[in-house]
Amino acid sequence: MNALGTLVTRFSLAVMALVLLSGCDVLQSKYVDTLHEVKVTVEKSGSGDSYGQELFPFETGNKWVYLSASDSFQWEVTDRFTAINMVQADVVKESTPAVSFDRYFLVSKKGVFDHGSQNRALAVPVPRLHFPVRSGKKWSVESGDADIQASATVEGIETVGTPTGLHQALRIVYVFSDFEGSVSSIERMWFAPTVGVVKMELDGTTYLLRHFEAGTAPPESEDEPGAD
Repeated sequence: MNALGTLVTRFSLAVMALVLLSGCDVLQSKYVDTLHEVKVTVEKSGSGDSYGQELFPFETGNKWVYLSASDSFQWEVTDRFTAINMVQADVVKESTPAVSFDRYFLVSKKGVFDHGSQNRALAVPVPRLHFPVRSGKKWSVESGDADIQASATVEGIETVGTPTGLHQALRIVYVFSDFEGSVSSIERMWFAPTVGVVKMELDGTTYLLRHFEAGTAPPESEDEPGAD
């Protein structure tokens, strides 16, 4: 498998691993037949300023281009619809020089949930952000179906230099392990308000935001970031 194929596979597997929902809340998938419950343990609530959806804006037409030393890929918000659970769903086209596919994100007052792609629907939605996001916040989850344990920690705010300039960004580390405690994957993402992800570290490879293009249609979600 070439480097681009490895990137797509690794990213899809990591996304499937992080299944984080608040308490006993249930979110129904548009692409599966049953409901799923996932309980999150918030180990630390964090402190300081609180952030919500502005860390990952989903205006139609928003486009992000990422570049590493050898790879590149692009995200673009192409559409919006209301899922059957009555929350906002955004379609993000992920493209590399070799392949492109649609990835679905649900946005609610609980967070931003990755719902998988047209080729790999997830059984449960995967939050990339768990609202409210604060420096020092930590949460964890166990997914019996996937035999995976995952934790996410907001490590703090730092200045990130990219080809698009300097960004003040929240760094979040995701740790994936099996039930025996053996770590299978660690990744980091840096989220900058009104821009989104400006830097990623995926399996030892660093991706920086090369280009960000803001869309023209403002988000129309009625949900606001909730409290712990």
